[in-house]
Amino acid sequence: HAARAASRATLGALGALRDLHVLSACDEGCARVLLESRYLTPEHTLALRARLLELLPAVRRDAVGLVDAFGLTDLELNSVLGRADGNVYEHMLAWARRSPLNATHVLEGFERHVRPIMGKCTL
Repeated sequence: HAARAASRATLGALGALRDLHVLSACDEGCARVLLESRYLTPEHTLALRARLLELLPAVRRDAVGLVDAFGLTDLELNSVLGRADGNVYEHMLAWARRSPLNATHVLEGFERHVRPIMGKCTL
């Protein structure tokens, strides 16, 4: 029975992932076209989005197992979390140091846009 239960769990995880993929693709790509052609109503697209949001917790729960099952590499994932070598914090620090956002001490536009607002604030 354990093998059968594992198969049911696996099928459930893969089904949720499939549904999330299809609904995401439709939401991001074809929903506008289907609305314009009047194949879908605005209510349909709201229901599509609601179902997509319902699927997120189920897929999130199985995300690590799904990624492991597909054998994605750290390079393909482009993430420092869940690293195969276990050196998450070292890689996170190195990743932050390489980020263009950290190339300068203060982000571009700070002096022009933020500093004037801060000057008007009183605590």
